[in-house]
Amino acid sequence: MHRRLCEDYQPYFDEARRIKELLAKLETVTLRMVERDVRWEPR
Repeated sequence: MHRRLCEDYQPYFDEARRIKELLAKLETVTLRMVERDVRWEPR
């Protein structure tokens, strides 16, 4: 990519990275909730 184009799109790349990090945290929290639920039966 041309330098100017990269600079223009950098905020979008940053937000995409942030969204991926938040999604990973959400997945971790969700898995912990399921593991702690007494109704959960591991297979």
